[in-house]
Amino acid sequence: MSIYKGIFSTQWSSGNIEIHVKGGILMSFYIKLLFKNWSISEIKPSKKTVLVEFDRPSKNVEVVKTTLFSYQRIITEKLVRTRITKINIPRACVRSMYKFIVNRGSVVGIPELYMSIIRKSIIEPLEYNAQKDGFSLMHASSFMYNKKTFVIVAGSKIGKSTLILNLTRKNNVNVLSDNYCFINGNIIRTIEEPFRSGRPKRFKTTFYNRSISGRPDIYEGKADFIIHLKRGAENSLNNLNAINMQMIINEINEHEKEGINYITETDPIWLEKQNLNLSDKLKFFTLSIAEGIENVDIAINQLKKLA
Repeated sequence: MSIYKGIFSTQWSSGNIEIHVKGGILMSFYIKLLFKNWSISEIKPSKKTVLVEFDRPSKNVEVVKTTLFSYQRIITEKLVRTRITKINIPRACVRSMYKFIVNRGSVVGIPELYMSIIRKSIIEPLEYNAQKDGFSLMHASSFMYNKKTFVIVAGSKIGKSTLILNLTRKNNVNVLSDNYCFINGNIIRTIEEPFRSGRPKRFKTTFYNRSISGRPDIYEGKADFIIHLKRGAENSLNNLNAINMQMIINEINEHEKEGINYITETDPIWLEKQNLNLSDKLKFFTLSIAEGIENVDIAINQLKKLA
């Protein structure tokens, strides 16, 4: 099923990134549902532009195929253009039905399809621009507590979102990001992305069957702590050095394989992996949490002592 321009057009601005979408009424609905801060009426002047189009493929530009959609990519000095040329809606619907019937939360269906398109056409170009500015992607949540900024790095399903959710229920915390964070020295940069919360439920139609509990503003500023979150036999908080933390973050990125270092090398925004620039002004720790929801609160109390 191909979706072409003319159905819907919108544009929005996030910081100094101007974003245009042409075509795709369902995509517009999903953006307004999950990324409301991007849907504004006035466009501010920007240094760089991310353009998303739903259109027929251009000649002489390679088409890259994924499981459920195809796209083309064109870049210039100030523009990253992603053209979605084909979306396999029927196949996505079948996969969604299978996910509900068999109760397989990791299957990519309709909700994940649109988040995948947003990652491909918006988040990946934002990462490309960030890396050009010296920032590297981390699979991380971040929040501000008692005027200190914490970055929590961990792989999928380790408990970042659960930790943040429990933290915000009882404390005055400003959540900055749920799943992605860029870093350069001790400066972090976030993107607007929906917060996921609660346990996955079989018939939830949101991203990976989890509730959406909030949406952050864009943040760029100094970080104080980077915490590696992991599961352990007991609760503990231990010091790490920058070398160990960089190895841990590299291992997580390698395992998750998200971002422009892991897309096909024929994609013009593919970039080779680079070492993270971690400032010695940061403090590094590993936080082990034992099984059981009661241990999350114990871990939170250990983090609060750092601030």
